[in-house]
Amino acid sequence: MASPSSQTSPATAAAQTAPRILTPHIVREHPFNNRDFIEGLDVTPDGNILVSTGLNGQSRIYTRTVDGAESNVQPLPAMYFGEGTAVHKDTAWQLSWQQGVAFHRHLRDLSPMGDGPEGNGQFHYDGEGWGLCANDRGLVMSNGSGELTFRDSETFQPTGQLRVTLQGQPTSSLNELDCGPDGRIWANVWQTNLIYGIDATTGAVTDVVDTTGTLPAATKPGVDVLNGIAHIPGTDRFYITGKNWDTLYEVTFEPK
Repeated sequence: MASPSSQTSPATAAAQTAPRILTPHIVREHPFNNRDFIEGLDVTPDGNILVSTGLNGQSRIYTRTVDGAESNVQPLPAMYFGEGTAVHKDTAWQLSWQQGVAFHRHLRDLSPMGDGPEGNGQFHYDGEGWGLCANDRGLVMSNGSGELTFRDSETFQPTGQLRVTLQGQPTSSLNELDCGPDGRIWANVWQTNLIYGIDATTGAVTDVVDTTGTLPAATKPGVDVLNGIAHIPGTDRFYITGKNWDTLYEVTFEPK
């Protein structure tokens, strides 16, 4: 019989369990703007898509239909490099990369909210901003490390941290996020073809989606990495895309 000091707790054992390996099954393909350096993706309550793009002087946020009609376009000043975005109730949040500013917007037209310390819908945070999503606890933010930060959806103040592990080992380069309806957080892993499914309570990676060789847009000239994931409410499907891709893929995740 093992001594008490050598026993593994159920939580530790679960964290060390090998994740499911999944692959995207393409259900539909939709046209996408390949001029956009995609940093954030989400789905609005009316079924449209919220998009945030990066690069200084080119960053913007807008909504679009699945077929590609853009509306509510709000460019960022050239000093800002846009990053992740998330829909929360009737508002939208948008991050900046190294400027430490989060933008809080009316979802109806993406104009600035009148809140924040300066009354202009801008909130300040320490470190870099990468990905963002919203769940029942509020907002979840990545900064390119292997840790996620929970933030208050009204003040943007941090409320907790989640260390993400893969079979008990630290992760890194967590980027664009999606808060799924089943309690998992999905995270693009920067500069890879992988998306992690993360238990939002333990931080353990429960699923690894390997997109290698499955998304034709990923290999076209002039494109950058996979980046952009958004669950489609009421379905088992996700939208996924990448930086400067010309296609938005509607997919299910299936066992590889």
